[in-house]
Amino acid sequence: MFVNEDESTKSKFLLAFMAKSEDGANDEESLANELNEIEIEKVSLFARNSKLEVKVAKNKNENKMLSDKLERITEKVEASKSFTSLEEKLKKVSLELTSSLERNRELEKNLNSIKNDLEKSLSWTAASETLTKLSNMSQILKVLDLKRTLLYTILIANMHLFQIIGCVLIVGGMVVTKKIVKSSSNQREKI
Repeated sequence: MFVNEDESTKSKFLLAFMAKSEDGANDEESLANELNEIEIEKVSLFARNSKLEVKVAKNKNENKMLSDKLERITEKVEASKSFTSLEEKLKKVSLELTSSLERNRELEKNLNSIKNDLEKSLSWTAASETLTKLSNMSQILKVLDLKRTLLYTILIANMHLFQIIGCVLIVGGMVVTKKIVKSSSNQREKI
């Protein structure tokens, strides 16, 4: 940039010099004045150039700082998005857990109700022991994996319930059969 300006300045000076020497006005003082003006202009241009170089360096530094700041902000935004996503997942899991706990309470309540009904209607020890075991299992449910253990307990309860109902039906059938046989023998005796 300065080389071209410096060459341009020299060219102007030489042209002015040649023009004056042709006119015969080869005045050393005017040439010295022009040379001084050119030197002043050259110093002024160098000073402006230095100021511009300082500004460019300063702008580059500011640009680097802003780029770094933008990068940090972008990282924070990404981290915030990740955090928000994790919060949403946590809320979802929390709702699922609450729902599972509520289902567990309902199932436990139903299990206790079944236990009470069976204790009222059945009088033998095996059924009572089974229900005691089921009650103990419901306490274990609170500590273990709720879904798997709860399903397992319900399956066992249903199995025992079917066994108990089967026993009740067999015993009930035997009692009914005994009553029918007794009533038919009473009727034969009457005849």
